[in-house]
Amino acid sequence: DPATGDLHWDDRLRGIYDQLSTFEPTEESVLALYTPESRTKMRTAMRRAIVDFESFDVEVELDTEPARWARVTGTPVVEDGRTTVVRGVTRDITQQRRREEFLRRYERIVETSSEPIYTLDRELQFTLVNVALADLVDREPEALLGEHVATLLGDAHAAALAAAVIELSEARDETTIETTVADATGGKRRYQTIVSRRPGTDGFVCV
Repeated sequence: DPATGDLHWDDRLRGIYDQLSTFEPTEESVLALYTPESRTKMRTAMRRAIVDFESFDVEVELDTEPARWARVTGTPVVEDGRTTVVRGVTRDITQQRRREEFLRRYERIVETSSEPIYTLDRELQFTLVNVALADLVDREPEALLGEHVATLLGDAHAAALAAAVIELSEARDETTIETTVADATGGKRRYQTIVSRRPGTDGFVCV
């Protein structure tokens, strides 16, 4: 309520912020639950909602250890040219943010490895490749994205991967194949490839 500064929470919101029923939600007490950067972000969003009648959708970090995140959306109710109330919804997005950070770290490891590593979607098309694989086929990494694995590593390798994917779909977490792959010069190289599920997706990782 912009006129009085009162905030009204339901029990589910108290649960997201890990606060007891005795916690009194006020502007300052709620902002104190965020990190300094997120406090500024929420102050700006609320000011625009009240003054400029703008809805908002922001992601904020709670000042906790370990870190937790929430997504806060809000919509002003405007009557007679002024905001009479801002109604909002808060969602806990901690697991989503942790999964995204895990994937970012995972991709950095893939990209810097000296061994050929790549990820595939369920159609066996490249979704991520590292420099080592690009060097093997003498192509730029970005040019390989979306290509079918058979185009670059051969039909025999693709067939072995397809069989491995079927094994994984039958509740196995990891399997290994051995294939011969031609490099950029036409030379034959024998590879042992570990195929596993890609965390957080329905794709696969090949090392």
